[in-house]
Amino acid sequence: MKHQRLIAIVIAAVVGLTTLWPDVSDARRRRRYRRAQRLRVAVVPIAATGRAARKLSYKLTRKLLRRLKRKRRRQVILLSRRRLAKLRRCLQEPACVQGLGKKLRVEYIVTGHIMRVRRAYHVDLAVVSVALGGVATSRSFRTRSAWKVVSAGSARGERLLGAAPSAARKAIAAKKPKPPEDPPKAPGVQIDKGEQPDMSKLGGEDPTDPKTILAAQRRSAGPVTPKGGEPGFSSLFAKRYWAGWLAMGAGVAALGAGVAFGAISRGALSDARDSSKQVDAWTARDKAEKNALTANIMFGVAGGAMIVAGVLFYLEYRSERAEHRRRKLRADVAVMPGGAALGLRGTF
Repeated sequence: MKHQRLIAIVIAAVVGLTTLWPDVSDARRRRRYRRAQRLRVAVVPIAATGRAARKLSYKLTRKLLRRLKRKRRRQVILLSRRRLAKLRRCLQEPACVQGLGKKLRVEYIVTGHIMRVRRAYHVDLAVVSVALGGVATSRSFRTRSAWKVVSAGSARGERLLGAAPSAARKAIAAKKPKPPEDPPKAPGVQIDKGEQPDMSKLGGEDPTDPKTILAAQRRSAGPVTPKGGEPGFSSLFAKRYWAGWLAMGAGVAALGAGVAFGAISRGALSDARDSSKQVDAWTARDKAEKNALTANIMFGVAGGAMIVAGVLFYLEYRSERAEHRRRKLRADVAVMPGGAALGLRGTF
């Protein structure tokens, strides 16, 4: 019996271990993942200027360290005060900041300074991003209360650290060079080559003068027009004709409604003719008359909308054509013995 009990206990232990082992391994993996997701932060002891401020710097450093360690998602380490001056100089150089961050395996470094000016304390807090190589967020405040220096300073330091990741990402994105933009291309212009001016008709003017040659060239040079020519049928689909298309759509809808009511009226009229009872015939006739009246009204609305659409299309097309003519250019090309001259006239 004893051997059987021992065997049963061993079997139960083996079964329990085999069933619980996956849960233990999953818990280990979760702990490792949480450790990997933790925000690694290094706290530089708060520097101070003056004896009274130095005492507060110790208290503020301890208070800030306790507040930052309250959250499990943060892994906080405190640096030594022995090399405080060297650390503060290092935090002013991006290369030194990145090297220090790699050495300590941290992502952010919290630092600060306290100075007493007369009766008030001036506190500066900053969070340095290792990836950015500089200050991600900073905050300064003044107070006369030593208690507020410790309490408010630690609270604001924690808030600065919470806002540091987003600020660092924005600063890194702003530092990335933007791709160069293509220079704007000038609109293409077609130049109509005119005939060379007849120099014998210049009268007593100097034929070698550029102004004289351009004046003669204007008589023969053709106009310069932008590519595309006059506005045609395809321009009716531009956005500037939206009012005409809206009126046309309303006209088409009214026409469809008129056709529908007309069909209903004809059906009611045929029912009135085929009805054997006088009352049913009168009812069907009244229905046919009402639908016929509605159909006629819809046909009138459709016709009016079509007329309005046509007027809007015409006015907009005339306006577009006038603008196109105002944009026309005129080029004058003159060939001289020592070179050539080009003159442009028009409005832009």
